[in-house]
Amino acid sequence: MAERTSGSCRLRVLLALALAVLAPAGCGAIPDSGVAGPGRELVEAAPEPLRVAALGPRPGAGPDEIVQGFLRAGGSSDDDQMVARSFLVGSAVRSWQPSRGVVVYPDDVSLTTTVRGTTSPVRVDVTTPVLATIDEQGRFIQARQGTTAHAVFTAVRTGGQWRVSVVDGAFGSWLPQFALDRTYSPLPVSFVADGTTTLVPDLRWLPGPRPSLATALVRQLLLGPPAYLGAAVVTGFPRGTTLAVDAVPTTGGVAQVDLSAQALTATPAMRQMLWAQLTATLRRLPSVGEVQLTVGGAPFRVPGVTSASVYGDTGFRDDVRVTGDPVVLSGDRLVGIDAVSGKLNASRATDLSPGVRLRSLAVGAGGSLVVGVETSGRRLVRAQTGGRPTVLLTGSDLVDPVVDVTGAVWSADLARPGRLRVVVGTAVRDVAPRASTLTPDWLAGRAVQAVDVSRDGARVLVVSQGPGGDRRVDVAGVRRGTGGQPLALAAPLEVA
Repeated sequence: MAERTSGSCRLRVLLALALAVLAPAGCGAIPDSGVAGPGRELVEAAPEPLRVAALGPRPGAGPDEIVQGFLRAGGSSDDDQMVARSFLVGSAVRSWQPSRGVVVYPDDVSLTTTVRGTTSPVRVDVTTPVLATIDEQGRFIQARQGTTAHAVFTAVRTGGQWRVSVVDGAFGSWLPQFALDRTYSPLPVSFVADGTTTLVPDLRWLPGPRPSLATALVRQLLLGPPAYLGAAVVTGFPRGTTLAVDAVPTTGGVAQVDLSAQALTATPAMRQMLWAQLTATLRRLPSVGEVQLTVGGAPFRVPGVTSASVYGDTGFRDDVRVTGDPVVLSGDRLVGIDAVSGKLNASRATDLSPGVRLRSLAVGAGGSLVVGVETSGRRLVRAQTGGRPTVLLTGSDLVDPVVDVTGAVWSADLARPGRLRVVVGTAVRDVAPRASTLTPDWLAGRAVQAVDVSRDGARVLVVSQGPGGDRRVDVAGVRRGTGGQPLALAAPLEVA
């Protein structure tokens, strides 16, 4: 049987890493109590990254030093990497594409450089441990322990100096860990949860300098929802919409977004949606206070908004907020915790169903739905106050439940690999709960050890263990049906 969550230090580390990666995008610990409310109007701006000045080639440097200098300069925030390209010669100057992806490594000491040959040209091999990668779309992915990266370069002597003439075809750029926050900004690109007015942020790590970030963000937005979100989200931009001019200049705090003619096919509802997406995405930048939207240079009308409007003006929200004090399980009582003092408040204690002994607990919005797994691990029950418990699921070793924004309860059985269990209809006492099973292909043969759902309900995080003991953390979009019932999961994004 797969190892239980509570007995695994490695699993706790995986969860912490995954939540650290996803927290800026709004996917973190699930709120188990309180009432959903409107999102904030005041948008928190992303921190300004430091501009890193790279050093060019040192006269007389050997091929190993030239390659390492190229690696260091490639992690700078120079426009078009002009300093890094000064280490290159010939066709390599044009063929190198730093946007192919980023490898984050510990530090320069961790690089192993081997020069093969003594006369020009020589081959230079570089190997390093990998902490994480950033793909071409800016998605940060935690590397598995023991992962390494290897790149091969060719160096030649030209004019008495060594330069890199051939760059590994798959090479983008390598970046030491200490330079990550100085040269990259984690910024959310906003889509909309299908059938709702809730904005779903998809976090991207994008390079500076700051003037280029507005353009990069809009480009990512126009590419549409990523595959891992699947049908969980939609976009207001009509298919094929691009920037009319491939830049988003910002002057006096106003970001000027000029779209192609395809945007004119958007319905009024789509226009409000794309406006909400644009303003929620761009106003994360400290340089942007307003958004001016045009198509081919002509004003693009969005019902009910002006350039000074924000996403909230069209009824969209960027977060599902919860209120109310947290609670803890004490014996067969649910005891509130004072949000100010952090102390137990016995005056807000509630007796659960008589005889119920729970080892884990989840509370739905408003506190009326209380569910938990019994100490035996065999039953997931709704522990309603003053009455008999309602059995929602049975199994051999059920994992801790979670209640999503719609009131659906998620769990899994460690003894039944490849499955997630979802119970709907739990919030209404006179309606029989209905359980369903989700069996995505990517979970086949893997024991689910933990599950969590984002506050917007559009994403689920799954920690699983394969037959060989390998653990993985995946995030996938949740496709929902009538009434918000989860129907299927998209192909996932592996985050740890």
